[in-house]
Amino acid sequence: RYPDGVEAKIEELATKLGSPSFRDREESEKNLLEFKELAIPTLRRSAKSTDPEVARRADSVLKKLTDKIRAGRSLCFGKVRI
Repeated sequence: RYPDGVEAKIEELATKLGSPSFRDREESEKNLLEFKELAIPTLRRSAKSTDPEVARRADSVLKKLTDKIRAGRSLCFGKVRI
């Protein structure tokens, strides 16, 4: 479940991944990363977009997020050596 307004904001940012403005596309990627796990469902859908720019950028953000999540989990659940 999303906090109020968050899902709509994530959808808006995902749409802007295909903006004609390079600046808007870059800013959208950066902002989507800030939503962390909440952005993943929208990014997965966007990665299947027929717009190659949207698909490529969504896939890139999704990869960055999943890498961060995995890195965080390995820090939490890594092997402890004594």
